[in-house]
Amino acid sequence: IEIEITTIEELLSTEKDCELQLHSMSQLLENRERFEKVIVDENICINQLKNFTESYECDKQIFLGVEKSTTQIEIKWHSGQAAYLASTLEEQQPCPVCGSLEHPAPAKMSLDLAGAEQIISKEDVDKAKAELRIAREVMQASNKVMDDSVNKLHIVQHEKNRIRSDLGDYLDRTVDDLRGLVKSFQVQLLDINEKKKQKEICNTKITELCNWMQESETAREKQSVDML
Repeated sequence: IEIEITTIEELLSTEKDCELQLHSMSQLLENRERFEKVIVDENICINQLKNFTESYECDKQIFLGVEKSTTQIEIKWHSGQAAYLASTLEEQQPCPVCGSLEHPAPAKMSLDLAGAEQIISKEDVDKAKAELRIAREVMQASNKVMDDSVNKLHIVQHEKNRIRSDLGDYLDRTVDDLRGLVKSFQVQLLDINEKKKQKEICNTKITELCNWMQESETAREKQSVDML
């Protein structure tokens, strides 16, 4: 029994180390599983950023086109106003704008491709400005979505780098490998707990044996006294 207890105590002396190893390996496993998820999240973020960037570039080109069109409409409207004013000029009468009595090159109405006069109204200008404002808002919204996507990607990549550093040499170990190591330490602890129970049984047996021996010795001593 004493030999068995000694063997059990030698095994129990590794319990603390086994618990520490199990805790450390469990954390590594958790980080390794998290690393797998972060890789997936990173790929999703990269694809989203690509789509959001393409969407922003498209909205930007639309905005630039509307902006150019609006500018042209405003120029034509101002030219039309100048042409209308020029049509009211009279010889030797002062220009209502500059006051000159001479009008060598009065403004003329813009012509379209067919040679007809292009008449741009104030409503046309207001409509173009409204469309420009909407195009700008759409572009700005797309830009914000793209910026948010960039920030999200940076956060995910920062998390990936942190976990990579924590894993160290275990980065190359698969999740299944680490699960196997965790399982092995769990089995060792179960074995140690079983040995604890066996030690308690052995201690009980020793106690019972010692009590029996003491009782036997007491009985022999009493018998010797009685024989005298």
